[in-house]
Amino acid sequence: MLLVNGDWDTSTPIENMLQIAPYFPRGRVLIVHRAVHEQLTRMTRHHPEVFDAILEFYRSGATAKLPAEISLPAPTFVTPAFPPPARR
Repeated sequence: MLLVNGDWDTSTPIENMLQIAPYFPRGRVLIVHRAVHEQLTRMTRHHPEVFDAILEFYRSGATAKLPAEISLPAPTFVTPAFPPPARR
C-alpha cells in the first residue's frame, strides 16, 4: 500500500495519513510538500521519475526508487485586473 498526502491538503490533513501508516507495516508513505488534495497531475508534471517509481511499486513492490517525500514548486498567483476595495 502506498499512502500519498500533500501537506497543504485541507480536505484530508497529513496527520490522518501519519496516524494510520503504522497499521500497514509493509506500506509506504509519500509526503508531497506544497500539494493539496488530488495533486497527481501536478506531481507527475514536476516529478515524472516519482510517478514512474509509483508505477513500479504497484507492479512489483519495489521501493528502491520511491522517495518518502518530495516538494512541488511554490505556486504563482496572478494579480487581479481590478483595484482593491476602497478603505472605509
